[in-house]
Amino acid sequence: MATPARAVPNPFDLVSPTNGGWCRAACRFDWQTATDSGGVAKYVLYVNGAIKRDNISPAGPSEYTLTQAEALLEGTYTWYVAACDAANNCRSSSSTWTVRIDDTPPDLFGLVEPASGAWASLRRDTEFRWTPANETGSGLSRYDVEVDGTSYKSVSPSQASVKVRDVPDGLSDGTHSWNVEAVDVAGNVRSSEGRSIRIDSTLPTFGPGTPEPGLLTWTSDATPLLRWGGASDSGSGVASQMVVIDAGAPTNPNSEFSTSLAGWTGSGAGWRASGGGASGLASIGVDDSNTVNSIEQNVTVPSQAAFLSFSVTRVYNLGRNTARMRVSVRGGSYTWVLWEQTVVDDDGWYEPKVDISSFAGQQVRLIIECIYDGDLFHSDACWVDYVRVVPYGSVHTGLLPSADEYTLPDSGTLADGWHEWRALATDVAGNVGATEPYRFGVDTTGPAGLHLSTVFGGAGDRAIVTLPTPNLCWVSPVDASAGLDGFGLYVDGAMDRPDIPSWSQCTTPAAPLNEGRHTWYVEALDAVGNASRSPETWTVTYDATPPAPFNLIAPADGAVVAEARPTFSWEASSDQGAGLARYEVWIDEGTAGQCTPCTVSPDQTSFVPSGPLAVGQHSWFVRAVDGADRRTESTTWSFGVVPTPTPTFTATPTVTSTATFSATPTLTQTYTPTSSPTVTPSPTATPIATATFTATATPSVTDTPTTTPTPTGTLTRTSTPTPSATATPIPCIGDCSGDRHVTVDELVTGVNIALGNLAIDQCSSFDTSGDQKVTVDELLKAVNAALNGCPG
Repeated sequence: MATPARAVPNPFDLVSPTNGGWCRAACRFDWQTATDSGGVAKYVLYVNGAIKRDNISPAGPSEYTLTQAEALLEGTYTWYVAACDAANNCRSSSSTWTVRIDDTPPDLFGLVEPASGAWASLRRDTEFRWTPANETGSGLSRYDVEVDGTSYKSVSPSQASVKVRDVPDGLSDGTHSWNVEAVDVAGNVRSSEGRSIRIDSTLPTFGPGTPEPGLLTWTSDATPLLRWGGASDSGSGVASQMVVIDAGAPTNPNSEFSTSLAGWTGSGAGWRASGGGASGLASIGVDDSNTVNSIEQNVTVPSQAAFLSFSVTRVYNLGRNTARMRVSVRGGSYTWVLWEQTVVDDDGWYEPKVDISSFAGQQVRLIIECIYDGDLFHSDACWVDYVRVVPYGSVHTGLLPSADEYTLPDSGTLADGWHEWRALATDVAGNVGATEPYRFGVDTTGPAGLHLSTVFGGAGDRAIVTLPTPNLCWVSPVDASAGLDGFGLYVDGAMDRPDIPSWSQCTTPAAPLNEGRHTWYVEALDAVGNASRSPETWTVTYDATPPAPFNLIAPADGAVVAEARPTFSWEASSDQGAGLARYEVWIDEGTAGQCTPCTVSPDQTSFVPSGPLAVGQHSWFVRAVDGADRRTESTTWSFGVVPTPTPTFTATPTVTSTATFSATPTLTQTYTPTSSPTVTPSPTATPIATATFTATATPSVTDTPTTTPTPTGTLTRTSTPTPSATATPIPCIGDCSGDRHVTVDELVTGVNIALGNLAIDQCSSFDTSGDQKVTVDELLKAVNAALNGCPG
């Protein structure tokens, strides 16, 4: 009878160490679980063909780890496993593998940074760094980074650093321990020394101090003093502060969504051509399932201080008038919410400016979300536009941690217009806290367009008023910056009325003006004290009294003159206010055919009518008028005009040496000329004569002159007069018209000039001496010229 075949366990094979792989001295061997119809009773481990371990229980895992007593020396070994049933029927593993034993850990290595006890922020790219470990046996497999005794991150053997913020479970603010383990392929481990790290991911904060310049305020200082509430930090402490002003050139991402959402990934979001007054925008929805939709992309923050600017609103949809929006950045395992707010569509576009200086020089993930806002209606939509990462325009660094004010240097002089500033505080861990942005204006120029306009009833410069408190008016200027604040009135170079309201365009002097001339101008002030003065300084004259009284001189009251164009003369008046403007000569109340009235300049006190007066009685008076049109009139005098006779001349061959001219006024002097002829006038003339010449040949005016002179005389002359050989040619004295003849009218004019009734410019040829007077000698010479003719 044949012997039946033995039943052995079913085939199985080895698992690890892999064929030719590495293992530590106390190596663990793994194999597949064997099966048998009667059950496997044990496993046997063979190393280099010899039993290394017998009776390995099949009840547990199909593995065995050598004890320290069984540990292998470094080298190469073969191994396999046999599975045996209860009858000791055994089957060996399908394969026999080799294993290489390495029982030496990697060489010592050290940590680089952070230094033990150093501060770090998860907002920054702070790294755990170490020196590479050397491994000459099985080779380096990985590094394990341990924090607080727990391995949280394994990295490849080619990497010798890991970012602190890559810790998956997060690190709370406070002190933590850390170290690194180098693990070789065989599983040998070399640990570095341990260090501590202090985590501070909280931003510094600022006190409640009132900022200067404050929000939407104006200053006239182009290098203003900036003030803020002091910075504090409960973690690592404030290290430094800076002041930033305005914005530089914006950088990524695609900010205006002009044509698409290019560069962005999103869920529940799409591009819109227009909406809310914008052309091109992102529309992010949130539905009734409360799904949060978003757009996001990686952005690189500039290496300097910067902020994130964006515009958001929501679309009104079936009564759903609010939505909640959130803007975040993600770095490593951490996400920080930068801004979150409920947006109401009635408010229009929101334009936040969020400081992101804590992430300077890093790449982060920017996330913009539309969130269920908790109201009755879940389905909302948020619109986003103009997303920008913007470096600050002007950065002033180096401020002390305790600083709460800073004056801009001259190199930071600001232009007129709007500006934004904020203070930034950086703590030791690198977190940057920021104040709110404060928008303020610089205005260093006064209001523009100020001009004086009118005085009182519409007069302008050099106005004359009869009220001591006249209305003084101006054209109001504009101030597009700080705004017009008010005016000041200056009178005679001194401030007269300050604090005139900005809406006023006229004012009166604070006190009544003294009589006389005054200067005035206006100064406009804006809200920050800039002043601009009117380019004009005008005068205004206050006149309270009429001109001073004065008297008439000639023709005297009741006089009779034989001159159809008599000279009217009067005393000078004066005016202490506006000053004399003119004299008005009224003849016969303006009915005498002359000017009505006849106007004479204020520096003249005589007047000759341009045309002859009629024979008969006339009246006359003079009115003095000042610049305020106040008037003072003289008394009214009357006089008579008689015909003027035509003189006749009779020539005789004999000329006496003594000429006698008798008239009223009477020439009481006997004049003996040096020439041989004696002139005796024969005609009867009636000149205007209101004075008597004295022996000194100086005319004087009598109070009641006689108006009907009766000169008589006989002119006898030879037909051929023979002048002395030594006689000097007689000048043509008295020739007023320049026609080389002297008439009786011209002689009468000379007499009136001598009497002071007429000005010398009425006939300057009488004044041979140039002393602006007419003497008796000069009158007699004129008579000789009339009788003998002009020389030449």
